[in-house]
Amino acid sequence: MDEIEKTKNLINKFWKDKFIFKREIPLKNLFLEPENKSLQHIWNHGHADLAVFRNRKLISIFEPGGTRHLKDKKQIQNDILKYKLCRLNGVKCCHFTNDTLEKLKSKREKRKFLGSYLFGK
Repeated sequence: MDEIEKTKNLINKFWKDKFIFKREIPLKNLFLEPENKSLQHIWNHGHADLAVFRNRKLISIFEPGGTRHLKDKKQIQNDILKYKLCRLNGVKCCHFTNDTLEKLKSKREKRKFLGSYLFGK
């Protein structure tokens, strides 16, 4: 099972049937075209690993990833642009390394981490 599926399953475990999920969805299918020209490339070519909806509204995007998200300059820049696009549209975006959820020891820590992107301000 990949990290996207693990994240989805954990959210469903904590908050059964409260959310709808879409995997690997193009950003241009989630957001209107941005006026900001610097965001258009990510809008055209980027995707959301896990888009989370509640009451038919996109509320969060979860982006588990490998260490290249921390080391590769181009990947880091793309992640920053994706974050800006999400923020512009009032959607929370959570980039995290693949082992993040496993490093959180208790169910409570995992629930708090995920819940902050699903319910937090």
